Amino acid sequence: MKELRIKVADPVRVNEEFIEYSYYPHGYKGKMRFWDAAMVYEGTRRLRQLFNFNVQL
Repeated sequence: MKELRIKVADPVRVNEEFIEYSYYPHGYKGKMRFWDAAMVYEGTRRLRQLFNFNVQL
């Protein structure tokens, strides 16, 4: 992101289920929302693969 000059703001909890990330590419503003449970699942899956617990992508 740094190479593309895109600034990403800290995450904001929208409600108990969603997290919102604001980003600023070249002077514009964008927002992306993610389901909290999906983020935890994906992070856990990637960490397990990183530490080689027999999980495939």
